[in-house]
Order: sequence, then C-alpha cells, then structure tokens
Amino acid sequence: MNKKTDFDEEGPLTKVIDDISEGINDAGTVFNSEETPTIPESTGKEAVRYLVWGLLSVVVNFGTFFLLYHAMHLNYQFANIVAWFLGVQVGFWVDRVIVFHHKSNTAFREMLAFYGTRILTFLIETATLW
Repeated sequence: MNKKTDFDEEGPLTKVIDDISEGINDAGTVFNSEETPTIPESTGKEAVRYLVWGLLSVVVNFGTFFLLYHAMHLNYQFANIVAWFLGVQVGFWVDRVIVFHHKSNTAFREMLAFYGTRILTFLIETATLW
C-alpha cells in the first residue's frame, strides 16, 4: 500500500503547480480587509420618501395622458409616449434630488440607466392601451 503514485513524484506538472502557487502567494491580498467601505444604510425615511414622491411621477403620467388624450383629443399612442416620458423624467429628478440627495456630475449617464430600467413600464402601458 506504500506504492508511490505518479502525482507524488517531482515532475513537470508538479513544478508548474508549485510555481503558480508561489506566484499566487507572492501576489499578496487584493482587498485590504482592514479598510471596509462605509455604505450609509437606507433608512425608513428614505423608503417613505421614495413611495410618497414616487406617486408624483404617477400623477404626472396619468395627468399628462388625460390632458393630451381626453382634453386635446390627440392620438392615444402619442399621448402615452409623452406622458410616460414626462413621468419618468419627473421620477428621475425627484429620486435624484429629493429622495436620495444624490450629487454627482454624471446626471446624463444616470438618466440613461434610469430610462433603461423603466422601459418595461412603457411596454406594459402600450400593451394595455392597445
């Protein structure tokens, strides 16, 4: 039972594995465990602000659709596109300024991402109206 296997012998494969192990061990840590980033926790107030102010974008969406379609008698698809756009625009700025107090110089990039996440709501609205 004391028979040596091929893996126990020093061979080219063992040398490669040892070299890789040494390289990994010499690389050191990638993440310093002593410094953990501080991420502010979301508060209940922030969640309430999100819900309450989120209703504003719904009111803008429905109000705009009502004015364009019922009061001005425009095409319902056009009214829906304009209403959705304004509702999402209001939602973005309210979330950014009032709810999350976000201050950065990348508002346009963030707006594109925000619109990307809201595309599903537009598709649902369009399918519902159709």
